[in-house]
Amino acid sequence: MVKSSPVMNRQGFIYGEGKMRKLLYGVLIALGLAACGKQEQQAPAVSEPASEAQVQSSYCPPPLGMTAETLLENIDAGLKSTGASARVINKEIVQNECGHDVMMVTDFGGVIIKIDDNQNVLSLAAGYEMTGNTVKDVAHALPAIQVMTSPYGRAKLGELAIGQDLLKALPEVLNAAARQQGEATQDIIRDGYKYSITVENRNVAFVVRKAE
Repeated sequence: MVKSSPVMNRQGFIYGEGKMRKLLYGVLIALGLAACGKQEQQAPAVSEPASEAQVQSSYCPPPLGMTAETLLENIDAGLKSTGASARVINKEIVQNECGHDVMMVTDFGGVIIKIDDNQNVLSLAAGYEMTGNTVKDVAHALPAIQVMTSPYGRAKLGELAIGQDLLKALPEVLNAAARQQGEATQDIIRDGYKYSITVENRNVAFVVRKAE
């Protein structure tokens, strides 16, 4: 994925960078606490800011079975195969007790890759902010779903069963959110991976981690 100049940071989707980061972090934290079985701890709502300390206290999921280098290569090749932009507008790496979170702002939204100290991928998240314009929203959703298929390789999302699953589930979650005060979540388990789609108001987030 190609790094662009910081002067692009105020263009396009980037006005929502902070909100997307909070959403993705919030979803990761909530899923981590649930997987860890900490019944007494209440996961923060995805709409609230997640501090670095909160992220560091999150559960470390088991590896997905690939390195960060392989995943990034799959993401880059997969996006390019569909004609989508693979540009990274801004990138930040945050250290935590699991290893590091690699946070990337892209043309379509945001990506967070959680890795351990050996560069093994622990979880992958991608998200975007809805604009209310159907054409633009689809243009953001498809690359996000393509990113989420990258644990399977570099194939186009429509060629993979998980890609078809996510394409089918997204409108279902969006419709559920419209009926439930703007919030809804749906899980998909396939091939040992657990995918979660979360919608909160205008924000959409996808997360994949190892199913347990």
